[in-house]
Amino acid sequence: MSRETARDAFVVVSVLVVVVIVAGQLAGQPVLLGYVTSGSMAPTLETGDGFVAVPAAVSGPIDTGDVVVFKAVFGGVSGVRGFPRI
Repeated sequence: MSRETARDAFVVVSVLVVVVIVAGQLAGQPVLLGYVTSGSMAPTLETGDGFVAVPAAVSGPIDTGDVVVFKAVFGGVSGVRGFPRI
């Protein structure tokens, strides 16, 4: 792959990511980009693997092997704290 082709591919992917994130925010269904911080999801996901959390409204029914991201509240502080494998 030439340097120019790689640059063009990077630009296209970057624009698509931004469009998806903005569209999700406007639709009230945010898309979450994240990464695995521990080995608790092995062997499905390894430490450092990236993921895109797709909102339930567009993802369809949950099935075996799916990873679910949830918002939890601990000590009055809320945020995305975990994503168990089903």
